[in-house]
Amino acid sequence: MLKNKIIACIEQQTQHFIDTQETIGLTAREISLELSQKRNTVSKYLNQLLEQGKLIKITSRPVLFLAKDLLLACGYSIERTVYESLTQLTQQSEQVFSKLIGSEGSLRTAVQQIESAIMYPDNGLPLILFGASGSGKSYIASLAHQYAINQHCIKQDAPLIILNCAQYANNPELLSSLLFGYTKGAFTGAEEEKSGLLAAADGGFLFLDEVHRLSPESQEKLFIFIDKGVYTPLGEVKETKTAHVRLIFATTENREQFLLTTFIRRIPIQIELPELIDRREKERLELIYHFFKEEASILNATISISNRMIHVLLNYTFKGNVGELKNIIKYLCALQYRKKKNNSQLVINTSILPDEMYPLPDNLDLLGPVKNIIISDQTNILELQGLGTSNDLSKIDKLFDEIILLYKELDHNLSKNDFLKKVLLKVDLMMDSLVFNQPNESNRLLLQMINRKVKTIMEFLEDEDRLKVFSTSVFSISNYVFYRMQQTILKEESQDSSLLGLKNFLINNYSDSYENARNMILLLENKFDIYLHSKDEILLTFYIISSNILHQQSNQIKALILAHGFATASSLANVGNRLLNQHIFDAFDMSLDTTAQEIGRNVDDYIRGNKICQEFIILVDMGSLQEIEKFIHPNNQITIGIINNVTTSFVLQVGQMIISRESPETIINHIQQHHTLDVKLHLPVKNQRKVLITTCMTGIGTANQIKHLLEESLHPDYGIEVLAMDYHSLKHNNIGEQLQLTEIIALIGTDNPKINDVPYIPLEKLISGEDDVLTEALTPLLTIEKIEEVNRKIIKNFSLEKVIESITILDSETVINEIEEIISQLEILFNRKIENKIQMTLYVHIGCLIERLIRNQPILGYSQTQLEKIPPSFFEVMKKVLSGIENKYSVTIPSSELGYLYDILYMYH
Repeated sequence: MLKNKIIACIEQQTQHFIDTQETIGLTAREISLELSQKRNTVSKYLNQLLEQGKLIKITSRPVLFLAKDLLLACGYSIERTVYESLTQLTQQSEQVFSKLIGSEGSLRTAVQQIESAIMYPDNGLPLILFGASGSGKSYIASLAHQYAINQHCIKQDAPLIILNCAQYANNPELLSSLLFGYTKGAFTGAEEEKSGLLAAADGGFLFLDEVHRLSPESQEKLFIFIDKGVYTPLGEVKETKTAHVRLIFATTENREQFLLTTFIRRIPIQIELPELIDRREKERLELIYHFFKEEASILNATISISNRMIHVLLNYTFKGNVGELKNIIKYLCALQYRKKKNNSQLVINTSILPDEMYPLPDNLDLLGPVKNIIISDQTNILELQGLGTSNDLSKIDKLFDEIILLYKELDHNLSKNDFLKKVLLKVDLMMDSLVFNQPNESNRLLLQMINRKVKTIMEFLEDEDRLKVFSTSVFSISNYVFYRMQQTILKEESQDSSLLGLKNFLINNYSDSYENARNMILLLENKFDIYLHSKDEILLTFYIISSNILHQQSNQIKALILAHGFATASSLANVGNRLLNQHIFDAFDMSLDTTAQEIGRNVDDYIRGNKICQEFIILVDMGSLQEIEKFIHPNNQITIGIINNVTTSFVLQVGQMIISRESPETIINHIQQHHTLDVKLHLPVKNQRKVLITTCMTGIGTANQIKHLLEESLHPDYGIEVLAMDYHSLKHNNIGEQLQLTEIIALIGTDNPKINDVPYIPLEKLISGEDDVLTEALTPLLTIEKIEEVNRKIIKNFSLEKVIESITILDSETVINEIEEIISQLEILFNRKIENKIQMTLYVHIGCLIERLIRNQPILGYSQTQLEKIPPSFFEVMKKVLSGIENKYSVTIPSSELGYLYDILYMYH
């Protein structure tokens, strides 16, 4: 069966990739050639296998397919079926302990110790895990084994042998024989020599759980093995055996009570695992979500969990720790699964809790009306993290109490302006405290995820002309959301007239800001699945008012801070704006691996987005200003000063000069005179057209169709023109009077007309996804994100099916199959292999040929003199091969059309 052949072929090439990291034979085209099958047939089966979860797809260019089970067996961490690049797949697989919940939190030290033990030279170091039952010792041991494989400390097929010593606690001699092996006659029934688990684990790991159940004699034998790498089987008197085994021990007991001091002393890495109730609330919550997601996958169901149930599971003391939590969740889901009807959700609430978990916590009734958590096998746990609860009076509650007190003084002891100033100051101080009270490392990724989503929301509101967005505001709102995800309970108000009066005050005096806050809250609730209070609505309204006031006070010069590191630029911009009491600085936070090219493009986008402003000052924390400059393309009205310094004192100095209405030229000159810093005054550049040319040797009609497909792949805002031009004119370097060579980005077609210094991209390479010339040509013009978007659209728009579909009204799949058969016959009859380039040209040309003949519009421009130069045998063969087309579509193919086919086959290769 063809599907099985495809799987076997991919498994063979996947193993080659695992061994060598070479990607030979993993594309649909290569597989079809290997199996001598049609490419579209192979592609259909590949997509079926992908949907069945048997393959991994890498959506790079070209697209690759790998065998999922083989990757898993060789230690790759596979969390989904589609990856953007091989780097993304391999990087994820290297981070084995990222699967361990708490690896960046309460278990961070434990993970570092384990990694140290494994990476230690020669055979690593033995380690012992101390922890209560269910704390994850066995799971951690399996991750340690996988980590050693990924780090190439042991072979891919190195064993992990597991022995629970408690199973043999009442028979220490049997336990010793299992561990060390025995000789013939060592005891009654020992009729032949048998190797033990140490021998079985040679080259890998031996994990001894409940090691305190080992007898003192066995412990002594083990520490001799740790010291010297040798051991003596039971019954052996003279000979010793050797093995290279990495040892992991685990116990639930106190180390001094059951283990020999001499044994413990030989284990340098000793790790204490916390009980579940002692772990961070965030980790316990993530474990709960993780186990519900596992059940959703097993049961193929969506699970709805009440906020109260989450609260109970979060705060109950499970004696069996993580293991018991997992079993309780499995029990709850199984209970509801038997009641499940059709595609209904499994509803998990406190009414189905087992009796032993009662009474429920006293504070359960204090929970606010948070929505049920909905979990399926597609749920992203990271996005759910942080929805924990806390009963401490939050910063928001405290601030709100202070605002209510001020509101009660309004019109008595406070004017409207004084009230607003005092409230805005308090709101700004609270938002600043959230920004500068940075989360620990374990929550940093969560804040980065929130920041990306908040940025998307703010950009949407800005596009809808509902809200003017400032980059520093994005980061402040992100920190606010992060804090609210930790504090889902806000103190309920008594609903007196103060709350309603405060809301009416904002509606009557600041209706736009209030409406913006409401729109923002709706999107935040939807995006993060959190419930936001009336207090949030009021506080965010005040924050928007404050941001608008700062912005209205800002000067004409725009200042931008670019800094590497999470939130570095945003923090500096916040400090500058607050201390100077004006919105002067915007910010771009860059990851540490962001290139000068990416930064330059971000600056370019920022400048283009500020259509009114004509003067910019940019502060950067990197050295190569020339690299940034290359990717900035302002119009001829804009002045830009770039400065290589982003310290707080320097931000304030530049800010003061901007407030004093100094021009960018003056600021740059002042810095050059008083500081030894790299600076650059970016002068205007002349605008040029940016043009892509399409052409086809079969005629301008096909070139126009290629042009339309390209235009569908390029956003109009990119400013790139696409022109269709005659192939023969181009071949004689005739590009017309209105176009300069320097304006041409690249040329795309079925054959290269060879225009000097213009990059050529064969159409077949766009169709096969093997082109990187277009990416290189677009690099100076577009950001990486925009280029990736262009590539994605090209993959979609320039499939062979799409190209054929664009040039004919006929069914594209039928036409492709017919042309494929024609090419196969030509290869046999002419006894030659037709190159890919010519094949693609034939697909396009014959597709157009059929369309032309059906419309009775054949090409007649092939002269009689040219026809007489073609061997008569060629016409005989072509008439025979194309007879099926003539009969099916009731057309006659004239000699002029055959002449063009001769040129394609012989003149242009």
